[in-house]
Amino acid sequence: MPLNTVRKAIILAAGSGKRLSPFTDHAPKCLAPVNGVPILANALTHLSESGIRETVIVVGHLKEMIYDAIGDSFTGMRISYIECDRYETTNNIYSLWLAREHLTEDILLLESDVFFERLLLDRLLSCEGGNIAAVARYQSWMSGTVVSLDKDGNVQALLETNRQPPGLDYSKVFKTLNIYLLRHDFLREQFVPHLEARISIGDVKQYYEVVFHASTYGQEHDLTALVCDNIKCFEIDDDNDRANAEYLFASPDDRFDIVSREHGSYWRYGFTDYSYLYNLYFPPEGVFSHMRDNVYDLIESYPVAQDGLARLVGLLAKQPAERIVVGNGAAELIKIISGHLCQHLIIPAPSFNEYANAAPAGSVTSFGLSPPFFELNVDEFAAEALRRQADVAVVISPNNPTSLLVPKSD
Repeated sequence: MPLNTVRKAIILAAGSGKRLSPFTDHAPKCLAPVNGVPILANALTHLSESGIRETVIVVGHLKEMIYDAIGDSFTGMRISYIECDRYETTNNIYSLWLAREHLTEDILLLESDVFFERLLLDRLLSCEGGNIAAVARYQSWMSGTVVSLDKDGNVQALLETNRQPPGLDYSKVFKTLNIYLLRHDFLREQFVPHLEARISIGDVKQYYEVVFHASTYGQEHDLTALVCDNIKCFEIDDDNDRANAEYLFASPDDRFDIVSREHGSYWRYGFTDYSYLYNLYFPPEGVFSHMRDNVYDLIESYPVAQDGLARLVGLLAKQPAERIVVGNGAAELIKIISGHLCQHLIIPAPSFNEYANAAPAGSVTSFGLSPPFFELNVDEFAAEALRRQADVAVVISPNNPTSLLVPKSD
């Protein structure tokens, strides 16, 4: 591994981070905790362990809290500050311009809302020569600046959000992770002059990536991408981002606890819960194709008339429309049936408890299923329903949680 000669880092931490409100109403965004560790403290820890001797932090919003939390030294690494008093009316290009006197040597440039693991800096600092941008393959939940790469991993084009055209194929681009290794010759000859030019014309509300865009467009420098798909890193703009970062950086046991509290939406975490009831055969590819071809009509033509929709569903189910009720998910219909249409409901137990939960207190009779197989004897169930004078009997097939089917003949 090449010897690390980078000794300075710059962190941009002036913004008010309004999307992370209400936390940022009372604290700077960079102090938001991820599993108890402030974002800024995580970055400084890794920088110090990587051999960085000084980190310059550009501060603004509630800066005193950063001074108190970090001080002038962090695990032996010197900390210095630059105050951006115009943080409410400028963007990070102005913050970086305020730190221009430090753009005279090789530096690491970071934004203060990125939570990452130490491995990212190890990989970045092991790269020889040239300017390096940490990137990751674009995912649907990402937003911000993207880059396209040539076959050798060099940045061909850099597009800020407002420069991304309609119809851009995001499967072919990479999201910048807002961590860069920049060399002193590029900073002196290209970056700082472009930066000065922008500020001189009052262009203070831009992101500093416009400087990369200008120099990339003019092919005035080499910017190579370090693809970090297998390195944990998360940009935190809002509280949902922070929750996702906490899951990403949690221990296996803590991850289990997190998803156990979710009761669904497991696709967000990249796994399938096989205890849920999935229809492996629906929807078929034809449904997806039809939705892709008609998505504008589906959205713009909302709502669909209830009777018309019932007729269409009836054609598929081979049932008359008057027997069809279409709801906004099963839970809506269950609440209507259990909560309003029945006086006395009987349901096997164990079974899907949404019916019993939606019914008025005292209006539910449970029909116990016998272990170890918990099979439903429909004759005994029907007899008990008559004896109890239930006006609604619920049979769920396949049953939840037993997964047992009730034969159609029964």
